[in-house]
Amino acid sequence: MTSGATGTASARHVATRFWQDTRIRTLPYDRGFLYFVTVDNALRKASGGRKSLDDLILAILHRRQRDKPLGIADWEAMLRQPRRRRGPPAARHARRRRTAIG
Repeated sequence: MTSGATGTASARHVATRFWQDTRIRTLPYDRGFLYFVTVDNALRKASGGRKSLDDLILAILHRRQRDKPLGIADWEAMLRQPRRRRGPPAARHARRRRTAIG
């Protein structure tokens, strides 16, 4: 395997070569990082900056505290939940301030 081909390694290849190549050993972590960066970006865009990956992780923690199971279908449903756009953050801040002031 050449150094440029590690990014295209299959999960099976990673499993068989895991302890033989440091680049292979870190590949699942790199892929996970990229996945969650992508999810965070999509949540922020879909919600106009109102939601982020932090909100999703907190929702998962709250489910676990209530002993509610979480499977892949639940995760996918959480990702599909509609994200309302309420304008840019500065506009929302201005609306809150007007409401608080009177």
